[in-house]
Amino acid sequence: REQILLKYLDLSLNSLRTIEDDAFEGLDNLQTLILRDNNILLIPGSALGRLPRLSNLYLDYNRVAALSSSILKSIQPENIRYLSLSRNVIRELPANSFTSFKKLIYLDISGNSLGVINEDTFAGLDNTLLEIKMSYNKISTFRKTVLPKLRRLDISSNSIDDLAIDAFHGLSNLLYLNMSGNEHVLQVTRTMIYPLNKLQVLDVSNCGLKGIQPDLFHNNTELRIVLLSHNHLKMVDENTFMSLNNLFNVDLSQNEITTIKPRSFINTVNLRTLNLRGNKLTDFKADIFNSETAMETLDLSDNEISTFAPSTFKIHPRLRKIILAKNKIERFSPDLANMLDFLEVIDLSENQLTIIDQLDFSRYANLRELYFAQNQIELLNDMAFHNSTQLQIIDLSRNRLERLSERAFLGMSRIEKLDLSHNTLQELPEGIFDKSRVVKVENIILANNSFRSIPFSALKDQHDSVYSLDMSYNKLTDIPASNAYMVMVNIKDVDFSFNSLSEQA
Repeated sequence: REQILLKYLDLSLNSLRTIEDDAFEGLDNLQTLILRDNNILLIPGSALGRLPRLSNLYLDYNRVAALSSSILKSIQPENIRYLSLSRNVIRELPANSFTSFKKLIYLDISGNSLGVINEDTFAGLDNTLLEIKMSYNKISTFRKTVLPKLRRLDISSNSIDDLAIDAFHGLSNLLYLNMSGNEHVLQVTRTMIYPLNKLQVLDVSNCGLKGIQPDLFHNNTELRIVLLSHNHLKMVDENTFMSLNNLFNVDLSQNEITTIKPRSFINTVNLRTLNLRGNKLTDFKADIFNSETAMETLDLSDNEISTFAPSTFKIHPRLRKIILAKNKIERFSPDLANMLDFLEVIDLSENQLTIIDQLDFSRYANLRELYFAQNQIELLNDMAFHNSTQLQIIDLSRNRLERLSERAFLGMSRIEKLDLSHNTLQELPEGIFDKSRVVKVENIILANNSFRSIPFSALKDQHDSVYSLDMSYNKLTDIPASNAYMVMVNIKDVDFSFNSLSEQA
């Protein structure tokens, strides 16, 4: 019999229902077989059993329903390392199904109809298995699983309501645990995750948690990412994240948190991202930390915060992005951001600001983006952004601006995008964009205002820089040809739609 040297065979996206016993005859060197996205009803054990070197088998997106130890043994599984059976219709994993798999390190059975995971479901994989994916099943019961080599476990998007207290006690080397999307998981206790002292990523988002114990993570000191969003948490207690020196991302968004106790983030010196979006906070104080952090992104949007203490952000000197949208802020004091030399983005959209005062945003050496959309701003004072030389994007849309001073943007180097849409502006001051005041302006959005003519005199000094101009939804009736050519010689994108332009225009 002639031996074929083929090592990789992809038969995915066909309409295969069955595979003949001799289909792979002679493929003794085949290592990877992909049968993804067909209509296979039964695992073709006889055919696969003739592939002595097969190590990677992908049967995902088929219609396999029956699975048993005898079926799995028939494929000669001794050398299988990667096995994917995701997106089939498997309802049960009988005990000892995988005892013949001596080298299996990766198992994907996500997207099936499994209901129960018992202690002996994965018997025989103790010394090899590194990763299991079981997401998007119908698992309601999860018992203790002993897999001391396992690094990653995904049981997300199931229906777990019976989670054994010792379910994870046999997973001493686990690095990643995802049980998000199990809305009947009402609590995760310290006892449950205490043995996971190597755990780095924990995702319990979109569950039914109503609280977390203050000492929940005290033995999980290797944690780097903790995701607790979309639960029903109301408070973060003192010492909850105490001394998690490796922690760099915490997501507590979309909960019902009203209170974060002092020292709840004590000694989290490497924290980079904290997301508290969509809670019910009325304040955010520096005392929830006890020392400087390395935080770069802080999201406090969609809360009920109206004011900040002057020291609020100073404990985070490396902040790059502060997101404060959808709060009740009436004034953002320039003192709040003293010494934030790395700050690049401030989002204050959808608040209650009425005035931006002189020099309010002039102390930021690296500030690049400012968002004020959907406030009640009536006045933009002179030199509000003076010497913020890196500032490139300013969004003042959906406010109450009726006029601007010609010194409003004095001291800026390059405005990449200026959005003044949805105000009540009728004109722009003649020298507002003179190069002596603003070196370069590229994209200006003036849509949904009350302009009756194009502000040529304001734009003429930037004729070689402006490449986009949006004046849709105004009251324009004419476009003088001579002025238009002078100002719009380099413009690539112009929008004059929804005006009242005459045929002559």
